[in-house]
Amino acid sequence: MESNSNTSANHLRVTRYITGEMTILEKFWFERIIAINPAMKSTINTMKKDWDSIGESLTMKDFNSNKAWSNLYHRFEQEQLLPEKNSISFKFVPQQYLKYAAIILFAVILSGVGGYKYFNPELKQLANNSNNNTIIATLPDGTSIYLAQNSTLTYPSRFVGGKRKVKLDGEAYFEVAKNPKKSFIIETKAASVQVIGTSFNLKSTNSENFELKVVEGKVGVNLNANPSESLIAVAGDVVMANNKKLIKDRISNIITTKNRMIRLQFQDENLESIINVINKHYNSNLKLDGEELKNRNISVTFENDLSSIVNILSVSLNLELIRQPDSTIILKEKHE
Repeated sequence: MESNSNTSANHLRVTRYITGEMTILEKFWFERIIAINPAMKSTINTMKKDWDSIGESLTMKDFNSNKAWSNLYHRFEQEQLLPEKNSISFKFVPQQYLKYAAIILFAVILSGVGGYKYFNPELKQLANNSNNNTIIATLPDGTSIYLAQNSTLTYPSRFVGGKRKVKLDGEAYFEVAKNPKKSFIIETKAASVQVIGTSFNLKSTNSENFELKVVEGKVGVNLNANPSESLIAVAGDVVMANNKKLIKDRISNIITTKNRMIRLQFQDENLESIINVINKHYNSNLKLDGEELKNRNISVTFENDLSSIVNILSVSLNLELIRQPDSTIILKEKHE
């Protein structure tokens, strides 16, 4: 009973901080407490920014309160932060009541399972047990992953705090979305790799096996077996581990998981993300017409050929292809 009471009190403090109802002294001590936990501090600050943005929006001339509320509500709903039996029954809010509705929404999240989920996002695992397929996935931050055969990637359903951390067992090619405020960290059995936004191939299957090939940008490497052993690798560098030492060399032609792809496999992936990956890989200009089509999730395997990919999408999803003079191909749903 005492534990529940303390939890409720903590949720109340967070809500009062977000809504700006704390005294100067309360705010001072609260910020000192959350500073101890960087992940919690970052998440609470994100919630506060959401709250502050509502206040700023209320002063805008053409502000649409229903749209703002709907965006906030559905973002939490998609991240499964709201209770199953939702205490928030109203989905459209008049402008003058928007901030009060947001207070209730934050309070419901913090007081229930959503509060735990907000600070402790679910871990997901992407496993490739195939012989010839390369599984391609887009992480919550927009980072593209090309997972090789017999490899596993573990990552959170969303990144909280000041770092984006994943675990790799096997081999993958990473195209990391740039975010100077949140470094991207890959933990392997042999070493950890840290970047901000770059492209590289990483292979590590045990505590001694490690190979990094940098295609773009800079990558920091720290060896697990010898913490003092670290280095910075740049485009064209290949880094390997040997006898608790990191060895760096230069190579003119880097072959990566992405280069070796025979088949491209997507598992329950957003169609818009799939098109973005295809456009980047083939330097094509495919476009989806319609929000519903963009948000559709599909599982599909393609041969490594653009024409084949376009035909499969067209036939399997019953899409119309509109070819433009500038080589743009628009995919839209057929209407009877």
